[in-house]
Amino acid sequence: MAPRASAIALALTACLALTACGGGDDEPSTSVKPPAVTEQASLAEPAPKGASLELKEIYRQFQPPEPDPGVAGSAKAIRKGEETCEGKTPAQVAAAFIDESDLSEDQEEAVAELPRFEANPSPSFPAGQVAALVYQRSLPGQILPSYNFQGCVYALSAGLKAQLAPKGNAKTEEGK
Repeated sequence: MAPRASAIALALTACLALTACGGGDDEPSTSVKPPAVTEQASLAEPAPKGASLELKEIYRQFQPPEPDPGVAGSAKAIRKGEETCEGKTPAQVAAAFIDESDLSEDQEEAVAELPRFEANPSPSFPAGQVAALVYQRSLPGQILPSYNFQGCVYALSAGLKAQLAPKGNAKTEEGK
């Protein structure tokens, strides 16, 4: 991997780890261990029959976010994030919020890679995570925007799930 790409990947990983999982000493940790791949059948939203390994992993990683009962407003923030990003592509979300976002230089470099991320989907869905980060960084506060991020990236993952769904699948035909 080229040095610039390595730096962007490292910066993206670090910023996503901090934004999605709390990260600050004054924030409660919201990290939840993802279920093991063998637990696929018990997921709230299982992958469709005939799904590729990549699609199964996307379903495993991007389950509906759950609010934290200890964080007032977390459910509302998740819903707002979902509503804001639903039916949009990562590029559309990033374009809509980039001017208001308080991004670091490394995060801006990751946003510049968004077209490449969208063109080459992967199970970690960096395009959706970068776009949701742009949205999150346009919001005030420290704790609730991480819930907006979760709702947004989940809504964006729905588009990727539909794109990668096996052809003729009932979920695709119903628009899910």
